[in-house]
Amino acid sequence: MYLADWVSSWNHNGQGRIYTLEYKNLASNPNILAMKSLVAEGFQHRSQDELASLLSHEDMRVRLRAQLELASRGATSLETFESLLRRGPQIQKIHAIWGLTILARDYQKNRQAYDHHPLSRVIRSASVDDAEIRAQVARAFGEARYVRGTEKVISELLHDENPRVLLFAAMAVGKNGLTQYADRLASILAENNDQDVFLRHGCVMGFTWLGDTDYLEGLRSHPSTAVRRGALLALRKLKDSNAITSFLKDRDESIVTEAARAIHDLNPAPESTAHLAELARNYSENSLPSGFSGENEALLRRIINANFRIGEVSNAENVLRLIQNDKLSDRIRMEAIRSVGDWIQPSALDRVLGWHRPVPRMTSASDSSGLQVLFNAQLPPLVNSLNKNLSEEIARAMAKLGILMEDDRIISTISNANLPVTQRLSAIQSLKNLDATVWNEGINAALDSDSPELIQAGLASLVETQGARAFPRLRLIFHSENPILKNAATLQIARLETPEAQQFFLNQVVGKLSQGAIDPSIHLEIHEAVSHSQNPEMIHALNTYLDSLDVSPDLREWMVTLHGGNVQRGQSLFESHPVAQCLRCHKVGSTGVGEAGPNLQGVASRLNPVQLIESLILPNATLSQGFGPVSAMPPMGLLLSKHEIRDILAYIKTLN
Repeated sequence: MYLADWVSSWNHNGQGRIYTLEYKNLASNPNILAMKSLVAEGFQHRSQDELASLLSHEDMRVRLRAQLELASRGATSLETFESLLRRGPQIQKIHAIWGLTILARDYQKNRQAYDHHPLSRVIRSASVDDAEIRAQVARAFGEARYVRGTEKVISELLHDENPRVLLFAAMAVGKNGLTQYADRLASILAENNDQDVFLRHGCVMGFTWLGDTDYLEGLRSHPSTAVRRGALLALRKLKDSNAITSFLKDRDESIVTEAARAIHDLNPAPESTAHLAELARNYSENSLPSGFSGENEALLRRIINANFRIGEVSNAENVLRLIQNDKLSDRIRMEAIRSVGDWIQPSALDRVLGWHRPVPRMTSASDSSGLQVLFNAQLPPLVNSLNKNLSEEIARAMAKLGILMEDDRIISTISNANLPVTQRLSAIQSLKNLDATVWNEGINAALDSDSPELIQAGLASLVETQGARAFPRLRLIFHSENPILKNAATLQIARLETPEAQQFFLNQVVGKLSQGAIDPSIHLEIHEAVSHSQNPEMIHALNTYLDSLDVSPDLREWMVTLHGGNVQRGQSLFESHPVAQCLRCHKVGSTGVGEAGPNLQGVASRLNPVQLIESLILPNATLSQGFGPVSAMPPMGLLLSKHEIRDILAYIKTLN
């Protein structure tokens, strides 16, 4: 076994080692030593008889070398192979058939050296009692494309009782272009009834090599589901989108699903995608097609994505019908809602396969207008008619599409603590189009809530609408005893660029950092606001505060990440960040596979918060015992933003 070692980093650094691993107890085994000696000596100097005897060696590597050496000697090995076919043990007979198959290739180039086709010598073996020998004969006829004199033999093998023989016989039919046996392949599929997937594969490949798409399309009316499936799979390999489309009308859901996979996954013609998209109409008005399930994600996600990729108004109507169909699972309806949210600005990644597959949509101005009218009319009423999870997703979709809520629902939505926060945030976004009285009522409703997100959004709307005129109200809120309101007002005052607001921010916020009078959970936001302002007084005051901290100079700017992180986001980043890949090197208890770094379970009990920051930003400053002289972990400050560091730190601090 070979083991690759990247030395000290996951990065491409031009360094590395390759180790070979051997099992010592086997290295001295007499059989292994004998095999090594045989291979080292080579096979070219050995006699025909010796090579023939090696075809029964227990090690396949020896047998293959002996077979290939015999085959390399051309017609002079015919008698040796034929004699083994007549009286050798099974393994020698198999190698003899393989050897003769190789000679069949030489026969095409060097016919004068042969009296007969090499495979004519194996025809008699097609009727022996050993099923494996019969299977290898059928395989040889297919591999060598040997037709002359074998039609009768293949016909008999196509009725063999052994499925392995049938598999290779079916493939031989396709490779040799024996179209007269296409009906027999269909019969084998019907008799097998999808029980043996390998036998089904053999028939599918036989059909594929025959390449008769008209015949395969004709099988869509066959009474056997297994036959229709086999024909469809062959058409998929032949990439005949038009023929595949006809199977979308099948009465069996599994066949329709397979057709949907073939159409959707193989970049088919636009006409086929349109036919797939139209299947959405079969699921409208809280109904399902007879015999079909509302939980078939493989089919329904492809139907949704077909409509999404085409992207016209009629396709959007199709998806909206699916959203309203309560016979479908919530997972399907959730995907339909998300596709609507991404409709105007689709991702380059395919929604089903995850491949880079940009949407080829060219939406005209009239289409865009029609889509906006459709979404504006149909999405808002769904917010209050679906269950909580679906309603929340509808609110997210509306926010992405810039759809405003109806005037009479905005205030009640903001005030309703039982609704999802995302839905209430969407209502706040709608305030800007209302008259001053309703707008002010909506802002007050947001500020009266106990949700930091709603309060922050309300004050953001205040600043966005009133600009500098919002400062007196923000100043009043800043002096509130409610810490949530105070933090929200602080961050909004930082957005105002008037001298009065900036002086207030300098005196009341930045200047009081060292006194501990400012909630540390917003230190990072304050740091960002000061950096953005380019106000030299504020920058100096902030740097003075940071320089006063009793930590390494390299850590000072990161101390603003000590508080305020989100544990859930931090855990998600820790487990799945595509660049940091924390779980690749660390375990948390029994979670993860990483062994390059210490197990982090209990790390918050071993290290204080500043040491935790140091381990992320300066991993070589203090090394864990037993993990080498140099840390394999790169400085996370080079890979992650301060907000990501703050969230990960919040999660790590829970690992007591």
